[in-house]
Amino acid sequence: MLTRLVLAAIVVGGTVSAMPPPLQPQSSPPSSPPARRLVWSDEFDTPGAPDPSRWSYDVGGGGWGNHELEFYTRDRRENARVEDGHLIIEARPERWEKRNYTSARLVTKGKGDWTHARIEVRARLPKGRGSWPAIWLLATTQGRLRWPDDGEVDIMEHVGFDPGIVHGSIHTRRYNHIIGTQKTATIAVPDAVVEPATVAVAIKSFFFVARATSSPAIR
Repeated sequence: MLTRLVLAAIVVGGTVSAMPPPLQPQSSPPSSPPARRLVWSDEFDTPGAPDPSRWSYDVGGGGWGNHELEFYTRDRRENARVEDGHLIIEARPERWEKRNYTSARLVTKGKGDWTHARIEVRARLPKGRGSWPAIWLLATTQGRLRWPDDGEVDIMEHVGFDPGIVHGSIHTRRYNHIIGTQKTATIAVPDAVVEPATVAVAIKSFFFVARATSSPAIR
């Protein structure tokens, strides 16, 4: 059985100001949020391979400590391709590099890095036990720090045995799943495996939003 994660759009809106505005005194009226501008996006409108100016590949098996069963391939259309306005990441049951499954793990490292931003991803999720699609944010630290000291924000994780529930988590040195202290929120998105759902996260002032919708992620 093939398992697909279908991404319809990814957009990043960065704040115009370098830092969030300072807190106002309690007596002052609430200030407007800082203006944002679009700094990065991919609408997946060119069929073929994912845009190499935006995406690279993590290659290997074992899941980087997650005990995954698949081997992540590089630039292989069977596992990652753009078609009909969508990025399709496909897990396949096949023998590859001593693994019984293949898939793809795409990253923007070095091609899209932000400190403060709002990120929206519109995706349709696969279903089935054993699947675990995820959209993560990891730090670009050039080896200066190791996980979890450099932090991680999980925008979306969908565990196959718990269909329709989307998880969002933050991992740091103090809060991470290794020591059981990670900060996690969940939200029910029952149609996420049928219709594209929008998932949004804001870095700096963290919040988590998901909704089942077939409308564009940005209006």
